Amino acid sequence: MSVEEASDTFCSIVEHAYTPSDLSASDRTQALRECMEDAMKSKGLPVDLQLTEKQQVGCPCFVVASSRTNARRTLCLRTYPIRSQPSSTITVVDAALATCAAQPEFASVHSGSGVKKREYISSNVAINPIHEVITEAHLLFGGDATVASLLSVGTGHPGIISFPQSGGKASLLRTMREMMHDCEQRAQEMEERIGR
Repeated sequence: MSVEEASDTFCSIVEHAYTPSDLSASDRTQALRECMEDAMKSKGLPVDLQLTEKQQVGCPCFVVASSRTNARRTLCLRTYPIRSQPSSTITVVDAALATCAAQPEFASVHSGSGVKKREYISSNVAINPIHEVITEAHLLFGGDATVASLLSVGTGHPGIISFPQSGGKASLLRTMREMMHDCEQRAQEMEERIGR
Protein backbone atom coordinates (compact mmCIF):
# COMPACT_ATOMS: atom_id res chain seq x y z
CA MET A 1 0.00 0.00 0.00
CA SER A 2 1.05 3.55 -0.51
CA VAL A 3 1.20 5.78 2.55
CA GLU A 4 -2.11 7.35 1.52
CA GLU A 5 -3.78 3.95 1.08
CA ALA A 6 -2.47 2.74 4.43
CA SER A 7 -3.67 5.93 6.12
CA ASP A 8 -7.14 5.64 4.58
CA THR A 9 -7.37 1.97 5.57
CA PHE A 10 -6.25 2.77 9.11
CA CYS A 11 -8.88 5.53 9.40
CA SER A 12 -11.57 3.13 8.16
CA ILE A 13 -10.52 0.51 10.71
CA VAL A 14 -10.61 3.04 13.55
CA GLU A 15 -14.03 4.29 12.43
CA HIS A 16 -15.62 0.85 12.09
CA ALA A 17 -13.88 -1.31 14.71
CA TYR A 18 -12.41 0.94 17.41
CA THR A 19 -14.57 4.08 17.69
CA PRO A 20 -18.07 2.64 18.25
CA SER A 21 -18.39 2.20 22.02
CA ASP A 22 -21.54 0.07 21.89
CA LEU A 23 -20.04 -2.93 20.06
CA SER A 24 -19.66 -6.27 21.81
CA ALA A 25 -16.27 -8.00 21.65
CA SER A 26 -17.46 -10.37 18.91
CA ASP A 27 -19.07 -7.52 16.91
CA ARG A 28 -15.88 -5.45 17.23
CA THR A 29 -13.80 -8.40 16.00
CA GLN A 30 -16.22 -8.99 13.12
CA ALA A 31 -16.01 -5.31 12.12
CA LEU A 32 -12.21 -5.53 12.15
CA ARG A 33 -12.35 -8.75 10.09
CA GLU A 34 -14.52 -7.04 7.47
CA CYS A 35 -12.09 -4.09 7.28
CA MET A 36 -9.12 -6.45 6.87
CA GLU A 37 -10.91 -8.50 4.20
CA ASP A 38 -11.81 -5.30 2.33
CA ALA A 39 -8.13 -4.27 2.44
CA MET A 40 -7.07 -7.65 1.05
CA LYS A 41 -9.67 -7.49 -1.75
CA SER A 42 -8.65 -3.93 -2.65
CA LYS A 43 -5.13 -5.22 -3.37
CA GLY A 44 -6.42 -8.17 -5.39
CA LEU A 45 -5.52 -10.72 -2.72
CA PRO A 46 -7.72 -13.60 -1.59
CA VAL A 47 -9.11 -13.18 1.94
CA ASP A 48 -7.99 -16.73 2.80
CA LEU A 49 -4.33 -16.08 1.86
CA GLN A 50 -2.10 -17.92 4.33
CA LEU A 51 0.55 -15.90 6.11
CA THR A 52 3.29 -18.27 4.93
CA GLU A 53 2.26 -18.40 1.26
CA LYS A 54 5.08 -17.32 -1.00
CA GLN A 55 4.85 -13.72 -2.09
CA GLN A 56 6.61 -12.43 -5.18
CA VAL A 57 7.71 -9.24 -3.47
CA GLY A 58 8.24 -8.16 0.10
CA CYS A 59 10.45 -8.92 3.01
CA PRO A 60 10.25 -11.33 5.93
CA CYS A 61 7.61 -10.10 8.38
CA PHE A 62 6.06 -11.27 11.61
CA VAL A 63 3.41 -10.19 14.08
CA VAL A 64 3.09 -11.16 17.72
CA ALA A 65 0.18 -12.74 19.54
CA SER A 66 -0.35 -15.12 22.43
CA SER A 67 -2.16 -18.40 22.80
CA ARG A 68 -5.28 -18.11 24.94
CA THR A 69 -4.09 -21.18 26.87
CA ASN A 70 -0.75 -19.52 27.73
CA ALA A 71 -1.18 -15.74 27.56
CA ARG A 72 2.30 -15.07 29.01
CA ARG A 73 4.05 -16.70 26.06
CA THR A 74 4.57 -14.57 22.98
CA LEU A 75 4.12 -16.28 19.62
CA CYS A 76 5.60 -14.93 16.42
CA LEU A 77 3.29 -15.47 13.47
CA ARG A 78 5.71 -15.38 10.53
CA THR A 79 5.63 -15.01 6.76
CA TYR A 80 8.71 -17.24 6.62
CA PRO A 81 9.48 -20.74 7.92
CA ILE A 82 11.97 -21.53 10.67
CA ARG A 83 13.31 -24.96 11.58
CA SER A 84 12.28 -24.96 15.24
CA GLN A 85 8.56 -24.49 14.49
CA PRO A 86 6.21 -26.11 12.02
CA SER A 87 4.64 -23.79 9.46
CA SER A 88 1.38 -22.23 10.54
CA THR A 89 -1.74 -22.32 8.41
CA ILE A 90 -3.05 -19.03 9.83
CA THR A 91 -4.33 -16.57 7.27
CA VAL A 92 -3.09 -13.01 6.91
CA VAL A 93 -6.47 -11.74 8.13
CA ASP A 94 -6.51 -14.01 11.20
CA ALA A 95 -2.91 -13.10 12.05
CA ALA A 96 -3.83 -9.42 11.94
CA LEU A 97 -6.92 -10.07 14.07
CA ALA A 98 -4.87 -12.08 16.58
CA THR A 99 -2.54 -9.14 17.18
CA CYS A 100 -5.56 -6.95 17.92
CA ALA A 101 -7.50 -9.43 20.07
CA ALA A 102 -6.98 -7.44 23.27
CA GLN A 103 -9.26 -8.73 25.99
CA PRO A 104 -12.03 -7.80 26.81
CA GLU A 105 -12.56 -5.33 23.93
CA PHE A 106 -12.06 -7.92 21.18
CA ALA A 107 -12.91 -11.62 20.94
CA SER A 108 -10.19 -14.22 20.61
CA VAL A 109 -9.31 -15.49 17.13
CA HIS A 110 -9.53 -19.15 16.10
CA SER A 111 -7.35 -20.64 13.39
CA GLY A 112 -7.03 -24.17 12.06
CA SER A 113 -9.25 -27.16 12.73
CA GLY A 114 -9.24 -30.39 14.68
CA VAL A 115 -6.11 -30.98 16.74
CA LYS A 116 -4.40 -28.10 14.93
CA LYS A 117 -7.03 -25.58 16.04
CA ARG A 118 -5.46 -22.64 17.89
CA GLU A 119 -7.03 -19.75 19.80
CA TYR A 120 -5.11 -16.48 19.82
CA ILE A 121 -5.30 -13.27 21.81
CA SER A 122 -3.24 -10.11 21.69
CA SER A 123 0.18 -10.37 23.31
CA ASN A 124 1.07 -7.97 26.10
CA VAL A 125 4.29 -7.14 24.18
CA ALA A 126 2.52 -6.38 20.90
CA ILE A 127 2.92 -2.65 21.46
CA ASN A 128 6.71 -2.87 21.48
CA PRO A 129 8.06 -6.28 20.39
CA ILE A 130 11.68 -5.08 20.17
CA HIS A 131 13.13 -8.18 21.85
CA GLU A 132 11.26 -10.37 19.38
CA VAL A 133 12.61 -8.29 16.47
CA ILE A 134 16.18 -8.94 17.61
CA THR A 135 15.51 -12.65 18.12
CA GLU A 136 13.93 -12.96 14.67
CA ALA A 137 16.84 -11.07 13.06
CA HIS A 138 19.23 -13.61 14.62
CA LEU A 139 17.10 -16.47 13.26
CA LEU A 140 17.03 -14.97 9.76
CA PHE A 141 20.50 -13.47 9.38
CA GLY A 142 22.63 -15.20 12.03
CA GLY A 143 24.32 -13.81 15.10
CA ASP A 144 27.24 -12.28 13.20
CA ALA A 145 25.13 -10.00 11.00
CA THR A 146 25.73 -6.29 11.43
CA VAL A 147 22.80 -3.99 12.08
CA ALA A 148 23.20 -0.42 10.89
CA SER A 149 19.93 0.86 12.27
CA LEU A 150 17.08 -0.41 14.40
CA LEU A 151 14.01 1.79 14.30
CA SER A 152 11.29 1.09 16.83
CA VAL A 153 8.14 2.96 15.91
CA GLY A 154 5.93 2.61 18.97
CA THR A 155 2.75 4.22 20.10
CA GLY A 156 4.47 7.07 21.87
CA HIS A 157 5.05 7.87 25.49
CA PRO A 158 1.87 7.11 27.42
CA GLY A 159 2.61 9.61 30.17
CA ILE A 160 2.84 8.85 33.85
CA ILE A 161 0.71 6.00 35.13
CA SER A 162 -0.47 6.42 38.73
CA PHE A 163 -2.73 4.31 40.89
CA PRO A 164 -6.06 6.05 41.45
CA GLN A 165 -6.96 7.41 44.89
CA SER A 166 -10.59 6.52 44.32
CA GLY A 167 -12.87 5.32 41.57
CA GLY A 168 -13.32 1.70 42.51
CA LYS A 169 -12.68 -1.37 40.42
CA ALA A 170 -13.16 0.36 37.06
CA SER A 171 -10.34 2.85 37.73
CA LEU A 172 -8.07 0.12 39.05
CA LEU A 173 -8.76 -2.04 36.00
CA ARG A 174 -8.04 0.89 33.65
CA THR A 175 -4.74 1.59 35.47
CA MET A 176 -3.69 -2.05 35.30
CA ARG A 177 -4.48 -2.13 31.57
CA GLU A 178 -2.38 1.02 31.04
CA MET A 179 0.53 -0.63 32.88
CA MET A 180 0.20 -3.76 30.79
CA HIS A 181 0.26 -1.76 27.56
CA ASP A 182 3.11 0.55 28.55
CA CYS A 183 5.74 0.27 25.82
CA GLU A 184 8.08 2.92 27.18
CA GLN A 185 9.86 0.59 29.62
CA ARG A 186 10.85 -1.80 26.82
CA ALA A 187 12.13 1.11 24.73
CA GLN A 188 14.27 2.36 27.63
CA GLU A 189 15.64 -1.12 28.35
CA MET A 190 16.64 -1.55 24.71
CA GLU A 191 18.28 1.87 24.54
CA GLU A 192 20.36 1.02 27.63
CA ARG A 193 21.28 -2.34 26.11
CA ILE A 194 22.32 -1.29 22.61
CA GLY A 195 22.44 2.52 22.72
CA ARG A 196 20.75 5.00 20.41
